[in-house]
Amino acid sequence: MLPQSNISFRQMEMEDLPFFLEVRNLVRYHLHDSREFSLADAQSWWPRKESDYYLILLAEIPIGYFRVLIQSEACILIGADIHPNFQGKKLGYLSYLKFLLIMKEKYPLHVIKLRVLKSNYRAFALYLKLGFTTISETDVDYEMRYDSDNFNGLTDF
Repeated sequence: MLPQSNISFRQMEMEDLPFFLEVRNLVRYHLHDSREFSLADAQSWWPRKESDYYLILLAEIPIGYFRVLIQSEACILIGADIHPNFQGKKLGYLSYLKFLLIMKEKYPLHVIKLRVLKSNYRAFALYLKLGFTTISETDVDYEMRYDSDNFNGLTDF
């Protein structure tokens, strides 16, 4: 069986915060905010979060998460973090391919945006491979976009 066929997603719940924090705190140096957070911090933040969070599951085992922030009716800002135990196995790429299809179906999207630190070479290479293009940059990061034209190249698994 192909790995992507075992990848699924579900909306994250407060009970998933320990896993979320484990991943987030392990990869925090690749994030714009590299602070480490406690479970108490997350529990106080969770009820007022602005983004939607989805667990990435491989054969029902959590391996990471996506965050989605709706910027407008036609544009969302996304990001994903994969647990270090599952990095380097093409699971991020396969997860993005499948998740982009779900986002295409869920929202009337024309554009998906993200920001990636310049120091995060692996993520930047992944986004280029997926078809994201750089639209702006600062001293520390790139803003990238995935246009609706790219959705035509996506196929279901």
